[in-house]
Amino acid sequence: MLKNFTNKSVLITGAATGIGRALAHELANRGAIGYVTALTTKESQIVVDEITSSNGKAIAAELDVGNFKNIEKMIDLVVSEQGQLDIMINNAGVAYVGESYDMQIETIEKLAHVNFSAVNVGAILAYTQMKKQGFGHILNTASMAGFLPTPGMAVYAATKHGVVGLTTSLASEGKDFNIFVKASCPGFIKSELMNKSSKVSNNMSDYLDLLPEPIDASIAAKTIIDGLSKKPVLIFTPPYAKISYFLNRFIPSFLARGGNDIMEKYRQATGVAK
Repeated sequence: MLKNFTNKSVLITGAATGIGRALAHELANRGAIGYVTALTTKESQIVVDEITSSNGKAIAAELDVGNFKNIEKMIDLVVSEQGQLDIMINNAGVAYVGESYDMQIETIEKLAHVNFSAVNVGAILAYTQMKKQGFGHILNTASMAGFLPTPGMAVYAATKHGVVGLTTSLASEGKDFNIFVKASCPGFIKSELMNKSSKVSNNMSDYLDLLPEPIDASIAAKTIIDGLSKKPVLIFTPPYAKISYFLNRFIPSFLARGGNDIMEKYRQATGVAK
Protein backbone atom coordinates (compact mmCIF):
# COMPACT_ATOMS: atom_id res chain seq x y z
CA MET A 1 0.00 0.00 0.00
CA LEU A 2 1.07 3.55 -0.72
CA LYS A 3 2.39 5.38 2.34
CA ASN A 4 4.85 7.93 0.99
CA PHE A 5 3.91 10.24 -1.89
CA THR A 6 7.19 12.15 -2.11
CA ASN A 7 8.27 12.48 -5.77
CA LYS A 8 5.65 9.99 -6.91
CA SER A 9 4.58 10.67 -10.49
CA VAL A 10 0.83 11.19 -10.82
CA LEU A 11 -1.33 11.69 -13.90
CA ILE A 12 -4.73 13.27 -13.15
CA THR A 13 -7.43 13.71 -15.77
CA GLY A 14 -10.13 16.35 -15.41
CA ALA A 15 -8.09 18.31 -12.89
CA ALA A 16 -9.16 21.86 -13.72
CA THR A 17 -11.95 22.10 -11.16
CA GLY A 18 -13.79 20.31 -8.39
CA ILE A 19 -12.53 17.02 -7.02
CA GLY A 20 -9.79 16.75 -9.67
CA ARG A 21 -8.32 20.10 -8.72
CA ALA A 22 -8.56 19.23 -5.02
CA LEU A 23 -6.80 15.90 -5.60
CA ALA A 24 -4.00 17.69 -7.44
CA HIS A 25 -3.52 20.06 -4.51
CA GLU A 26 -3.67 17.28 -1.91
CA LEU A 27 -1.08 15.19 -3.72
CA ALA A 28 1.19 18.21 -4.16
CA ASN A 29 0.92 18.90 -0.43
CA ARG A 30 2.21 15.36 0.14
CA GLY A 31 5.19 15.83 -2.18
CA ALA A 32 3.97 14.17 -5.37
CA ILE A 33 4.78 15.37 -8.89
CA GLY A 34 1.43 15.91 -10.54
CA TYR A 35 0.67 16.03 -14.24
CA VAL A 36 -2.43 18.20 -14.09
CA THR A 37 -4.53 17.78 -17.21
CA ALA A 38 -7.65 19.46 -18.53
CA LEU A 39 -9.34 20.18 -21.85
CA THR A 40 -6.99 23.13 -22.35
CA THR A 41 -3.50 23.91 -21.09
CA LYS A 42 -4.80 27.29 -19.97
CA GLU A 43 -7.20 25.58 -17.52
CA SER A 44 -4.60 23.19 -16.17
CA GLN A 45 -1.96 25.94 -15.90
CA ILE A 46 -4.18 27.85 -13.45
CA VAL A 47 -4.13 24.85 -11.08
CA VAL A 48 -0.39 24.32 -11.58
CA ASP A 49 0.30 27.98 -10.77
CA GLU A 50 -1.68 27.56 -7.54
CA ILE A 51 0.38 24.51 -6.63
CA THR A 52 3.80 25.90 -7.51
CA SER A 53 3.07 29.14 -5.65
CA SER A 54 2.98 26.98 -2.52
CA ASN A 55 6.24 25.24 -3.50
CA GLY A 56 4.49 22.16 -4.87
CA LYS A 57 5.53 20.25 -7.99
CA ALA A 58 3.17 20.09 -10.95
CA ILE A 59 3.14 20.14 -14.75
CA ALA A 60 0.25 21.47 -16.84
CA ALA A 61 -0.94 19.60 -19.91
CA GLU A 62 -3.87 19.48 -22.30
CA LEU A 63 -5.78 16.21 -22.41
CA ASP A 64 -9.15 15.49 -23.97
CA VAL A 65 -9.92 11.99 -22.69
CA GLY A 66 -12.53 11.66 -25.43
CA ASN A 67 -9.61 11.00 -27.76
CA PHE A 68 -8.19 7.74 -26.42
CA LYS A 69 -4.88 8.11 -28.28
CA ASN A 70 -4.25 11.27 -26.28
CA ILE A 71 -4.47 9.28 -23.04
CA GLU A 72 -1.84 6.88 -24.33
CA LYS A 73 0.43 9.75 -25.38
CA MET A 74 0.06 11.41 -21.98
CA ILE A 75 1.01 8.24 -20.12
CA ASP A 76 4.03 7.84 -22.42
CA LEU A 77 5.04 11.44 -21.67
CA VAL A 78 4.93 10.89 -17.90
CA VAL A 79 6.99 7.71 -18.21
CA SER A 80 9.54 9.35 -20.51
CA GLU A 81 10.02 12.30 -18.13
CA GLN A 82 9.72 10.54 -14.76
CA GLY A 83 10.83 7.01 -15.59
CA GLN A 84 7.56 5.49 -14.37
CA LEU A 85 3.90 6.17 -13.68
CA ASP A 86 3.24 5.70 -9.98
CA ILE A 87 -0.40 6.81 -9.80
CA MET A 88 -3.07 7.15 -12.49
CA ILE A 89 -6.22 9.06 -11.53
CA ASN A 90 -9.09 8.76 -14.01
CA ASN A 91 -11.24 11.64 -12.85
CA ALA A 92 -12.62 13.41 -15.94
CA GLY A 93 -16.39 13.20 -16.16
CA VAL A 94 -19.63 14.84 -17.26
CA ALA A 95 -23.12 14.74 -15.78
CA TYR A 96 -26.74 15.08 -16.83
CA VAL A 97 -29.75 15.64 -14.59
CA GLY A 98 -33.31 15.43 -15.82
CA GLU A 99 -35.97 13.21 -17.25
CA SER A 100 -34.51 10.33 -19.25
CA TYR A 101 -37.09 10.82 -22.00
CA ASP A 102 -35.67 14.31 -22.60
CA MET A 103 -32.13 13.05 -23.27
CA GLN A 104 -30.63 13.37 -26.72
CA ILE A 105 -28.66 10.48 -28.21
CA GLU A 106 -25.59 12.73 -28.37
CA THR A 107 -25.80 13.31 -24.61
CA ILE A 108 -26.04 9.58 -23.90
CA GLU A 109 -23.03 8.95 -26.13
CA LYS A 110 -20.98 11.66 -24.40
CA LEU A 111 -21.77 10.34 -20.93
CA ALA A 112 -20.82 6.80 -21.92
CA HIS A 113 -17.72 7.90 -23.82
CA VAL A 114 -16.23 10.19 -21.17
CA ASN A 115 -17.46 8.63 -17.92
CA PHE A 116 -17.03 4.97 -18.81
CA SER A 117 -15.09 4.23 -22.00
CA ALA A 118 -12.36 6.79 -21.31
CA VAL A 119 -11.97 5.51 -17.74
CA ASN A 120 -11.63 1.96 -19.09
CA VAL A 121 -8.97 3.06 -21.56
CA GLY A 122 -7.09 5.14 -19.00
CA ALA A 123 -7.17 2.34 -16.44
CA ILE A 124 -6.10 -0.40 -18.86
CA LEU A 125 -3.31 1.66 -20.42
CA ALA A 126 -2.00 2.57 -16.95
CA TYR A 127 -2.38 -1.05 -15.82
CA THR A 128 -0.32 -2.22 -18.81
CA GLN A 129 2.47 0.25 -18.03
CA MET A 130 2.40 -0.67 -14.34
CA LYS A 131 2.61 -4.36 -15.22
CA LYS A 132 5.84 -3.60 -17.09
CA GLN A 133 7.34 -1.60 -14.21
CA GLY A 134 6.11 -4.02 -11.54
CA PHE A 135 3.99 -1.68 -9.40
CA GLY A 136 1.48 1.14 -9.43
CA HIS A 137 -1.79 2.60 -8.21
CA ILE A 138 -4.91 3.38 -10.22
CA LEU A 139 -7.71 5.52 -8.82
CA ASN A 140 -10.98 5.81 -10.72
CA THR A 141 -13.54 8.42 -9.78
CA ALA A 142 -16.94 6.79 -9.42
CA SER A 143 -19.78 8.14 -7.27
CA MET A 144 -22.50 7.16 -4.85
CA ALA A 145 -24.47 6.80 -8.08
CA GLY A 146 -22.18 3.85 -8.80
CA PHE A 147 -23.99 1.68 -6.27
CA LEU A 148 -27.33 3.42 -5.63
CA PRO A 149 -30.46 3.82 -7.73
CA THR A 150 -30.27 7.42 -8.90
CA PRO A 151 -33.49 8.54 -10.60
CA GLY A 152 -33.05 11.67 -12.64
CA MET A 153 -29.49 10.61 -13.47
CA ALA A 154 -30.06 7.14 -14.93
CA VAL A 155 -27.40 7.14 -17.65
CA TYR A 156 -24.87 8.90 -15.41
CA ALA A 157 -25.53 6.24 -12.75
CA ALA A 158 -25.05 3.49 -15.34
CA THR A 159 -21.61 4.83 -16.24
CA LYS A 160 -20.59 5.00 -12.59
CA HIS A 161 -21.88 1.47 -11.90
CA GLY A 162 -19.60 0.46 -14.77
CA VAL A 163 -16.62 2.24 -13.21
CA VAL A 164 -17.20 0.38 -9.94
CA GLY A 165 -17.41 -2.93 -11.82
CA LEU A 166 -14.22 -2.18 -13.75
CA THR A 167 -12.40 -1.20 -10.57
CA THR A 168 -13.35 -4.19 -8.42
CA SER A 169 -12.52 -6.60 -11.26
CA LEU A 170 -9.19 -4.98 -12.14
CA ALA A 171 -8.27 -4.82 -8.45
CA SER A 172 -8.52 -8.61 -8.29
CA GLU A 173 -6.41 -8.98 -11.42
CA GLY A 174 -3.71 -6.60 -10.26
CA LYS A 175 -2.92 -8.01 -6.82
CA ASP A 176 -0.37 -10.49 -8.10
CA PHE A 177 1.44 -7.74 -10.01
CA ASN A 178 1.65 -5.25 -7.12
CA ILE A 179 -0.91 -3.03 -8.86
CA PHE A 180 -3.57 -1.55 -6.59
CA VAL A 181 -6.81 -0.37 -8.16
CA LYS A 182 -9.40 1.65 -6.25
CA ALA A 183 -12.46 3.78 -6.88
CA SER A 184 -13.58 6.84 -4.98
CA CYS A 185 -17.33 6.93 -4.35
CA PRO A 186 -18.01 10.48 -3.21
CA GLY A 187 -21.36 11.87 -2.23
CA PHE A 188 -22.31 15.41 -3.12
CA ILE A 189 -19.23 17.56 -3.61
CA LYS A 190 -18.97 21.29 -4.24
CA SER A 191 -17.91 21.08 -7.87
CA GLU A 192 -18.24 22.66 -11.29
CA LEU A 193 -19.44 19.33 -12.69
CA MET A 194 -23.09 19.99 -11.97
CA ASN A 195 -22.82 23.61 -13.05
CA LYS A 196 -21.35 22.58 -16.39
CA SER A 197 -23.94 19.87 -16.87
CA SER A 198 -26.69 22.45 -16.55
CA LYS A 199 -25.83 23.44 -20.11
CA VAL A 200 -27.38 20.18 -21.31
CA SER A 201 -29.83 19.54 -18.44
CA ASN A 202 -33.06 21.33 -17.68
CA ASN A 203 -34.00 22.47 -14.17
CA MET A 204 -30.64 21.59 -12.63
CA SER A 205 -31.12 23.82 -9.59
CA ASP A 206 -34.46 22.18 -8.78
CA TYR A 207 -32.75 18.78 -8.55
CA LEU A 208 -29.73 19.98 -6.57
CA ASP A 209 -31.98 21.64 -4.01
CA LEU A 210 -33.29 18.18 -3.07
CA LEU A 211 -29.87 16.69 -2.30
CA PRO A 212 -27.81 16.78 0.93
CA GLU A 213 -25.54 19.77 1.51
CA PRO A 214 -22.38 19.23 -0.56
CA ILE A 215 -19.03 18.96 1.18
CA ASP A 216 -15.92 20.87 0.24
CA ALA A 217 -13.82 19.15 -2.42
CA SER A 218 -10.62 19.59 -0.38
CA ILE A 219 -12.10 17.56 2.49
CA ALA A 220 -13.15 14.81 0.10
CA ALA A 221 -9.72 14.80 -1.56
CA LYS A 222 -7.91 14.21 1.73
CA THR A 223 -10.12 11.22 2.52
CA ILE A 224 -9.63 9.82 -0.97
CA ILE A 225 -5.84 10.10 -0.94
CA ASP A 226 -5.74 8.62 2.56
CA GLY A 227 -7.70 5.72 1.09
CA LEU A 228 -4.83 4.85 -1.24
CA SER A 229 -2.93 3.68 1.85
CA LYS A 230 -5.74 1.38 3.02
CA LYS A 231 -7.05 -2.01 1.93
CA PRO A 232 -10.65 -1.33 0.83
CA VAL A 233 -11.08 -1.03 -2.92
CA LEU A 234 -13.94 1.46 -2.63
CA ILE A 235 -13.25 4.77 -0.90
CA PHE A 236 -16.28 6.58 0.52
CA THR A 237 -16.67 10.25 1.38
CA PRO A 238 -18.40 11.77 3.32
CA PRO A 239 -19.45 9.18 5.97
CA TYR A 240 -23.05 8.97 4.72
CA ALA A 241 -21.74 7.54 1.43
CA LYS A 242 -20.43 4.46 3.22
CA ILE A 243 -23.64 4.16 5.25
CA SER A 244 -25.66 4.36 2.04
CA TYR A 245 -23.53 1.63 0.47
CA PHE A 246 -24.28 -0.85 3.24
CA LEU A 247 -27.92 0.16 3.50
CA ASN A 248 -28.30 -0.52 -0.20
CA ARG A 249 -26.73 -3.95 0.22
CA PHE A 250 -28.91 -5.04 3.11
CA ILE A 251 -32.05 -2.87 2.90
CA PRO A 252 -32.24 -1.78 -0.75
CA SER A 253 -35.94 -0.91 -0.53
CA PHE A 254 -35.13 1.83 2.01
CA LEU A 255 -32.90 3.80 -0.36
CA ALA A 256 -35.15 3.04 -3.32
CA ARG A 257 -37.97 4.83 -1.50
CA GLY A 258 -35.65 7.77 -0.92
CA GLY A 259 -34.87 7.94 -4.62
CA ASN A 260 -38.55 7.78 -5.47
CA ASP A 261 -39.25 10.66 -3.10
CA ILE A 262 -36.54 12.81 -4.70
CA MET A 263 -37.92 12.16 -8.17
CA GLU A 264 -41.45 12.96 -7.06
CA LYS A 265 -40.37 16.26 -5.50
CA TYR A 266 -38.29 17.07 -8.58
CA ARG A 267 -41.30 16.57 -10.83
CA GLN A 268 -43.42 18.71 -8.56
CA ALA A 269 -40.82 21.48 -8.65
CA THR A 270 -40.52 21.35 -12.43
CA GLY A 271 -44.24 21.08 -13.10
CA VAL A 272 -44.07 17.61 -14.61
CA ALA A 273 -47.26 15.61 -14.05
CA LYS A 274 -46.84 12.38 -12.17
